[in-house]
Amino acid sequence: QAVLVGTHSGLSAGEEGATQQMNQDVALMRSLPGMSVMVPSDYPSSSFMAGIACGHPGPVYLRLGRDEIPDIGILDESEMRIGGG
Repeated sequence: QAVLVGTHSGLSAGEEGATQQMNQDVALMRSLPGMSVMVPSDYPSSSFMAGIACGHPGPVYLRLGRDEIPDIGILDESEMRIGGG
């Protein structure tokens, strides 16, 4: 089991220039056999997905942004699972 956490994903570090932007990380991680990719939408889903990732038997990539975002309040934990996109 391995949980990889990427921060400052996408264009969230845009002011730091192109060398700091992580645009192909999802494509790279999806190309790895058995890798699951999780992209939470806000803090509650980030926290919940971290717990799911730690309990998953295979490798997981948890993609986090840098920007502060409001809680969108639609977390339904009963339906959240790896592979449930």
